[in-house]
Amino acid sequence: MTFHGSHVYSYGQLSNLHEESFHQFTGIFDLTTEEENKFFQNGFKLFFKTEGEVLHQKFVIRKKTFHSVYAVSKLNRFGLIVINLPFGILITSHQHPITSAIASDFVENAAEVLRM
Repeated sequence: MTFHGSHVYSYGQLSNLHEESFHQFTGIFDLTTEEENKFFQNGFKLFFKTEGEVLHQKFVIRKKTFHSVYAVSKLNRFGLIVINLPFGILITSHQHPITSAIASDFVENAAEVLRM
């Protein structure tokens, strides 16, 4: 995704993400302290298009750093890792049986290569 919220490429579960969900990712790495507190309270609420229906999934923010955000859904069944890159924002997902720890290692390693 570009910094302006334009969708560039998607694959897997995120290819069903409704266009209205992308705005939540813009600016999350430039928040003031007050905005960041609100961000942690609200988390992400994503909308997925499936067979004529629009389903929503709420994600709780578990951790935020200068360059990444980690979020999980109810019962840790689905997770998001959002990475701030020099050319845009990388949004990745994982689901059971892959744990957040395993997924974050893979995504952080890939992001490190992309930052070079």
